[in-house]
Amino acid sequence: MVCGTSFVSSAEKYPETRIIHYMDDLLIAALTQQELQKARDCVIAEVQNAGLEISTSKIQEVAPWKYLGWRISEQTIRHQKIQIKAEVNNLQDLQQLLGEINWMRPVLGITNDELTSLFNLLRGDCNIKSPRTLTPEAQEALERIAEALQQRQAHRFVESLPFFLAVLGEKYNCMV
Repeated sequence: MVCGTSFVSSAEKYPETRIIHYMDDLLIAALTQQELQKARDCVIAEVQNAGLEISTSKIQEVAPWKYLGWRISEQTIRHQKIQIKAEVNNLQDLQQLLGEINWMRPVLGITNDELTSLFNLLRGDCNIKSPRTLTPEAQEALERIAEALQQRQAHRFVESLPFFLAVLGEKYNCMV
């Protein structure tokens, strides 16, 4: 993996800085603006030395930052997508719905037990186009998830600390 090894030395040089990557998105978080800028510059140089490009026009410099479907502010983290598509006609629709919910689970505090009625719909014919319909229990679970989506969010643990963040990637990037 070229990208993963491209900024290993940056992480070693700046152990207090968090460098997280997923596919072509990078998130860099530090305790101070100065640490962030040094780590960011080092990561950019290493990625470029590996023959990859980071578009500076894509770097997000002010809150809210967007990273992997999340909207990050100075105090909260929320999923960008406000609504989930609850129309299920076949196995593929169900899998896509559960995939959307799975991304939100950590912030929304949704447990596997709360999703049991939806998971049960995965049983049966494995054909991606095989028909599926939501049971009343599954519909209730979706309503609870929609309510959680509107009401819940994650908060920073220590709000008195400054918040510096950089996300470098193809679709979403940010830096404060």
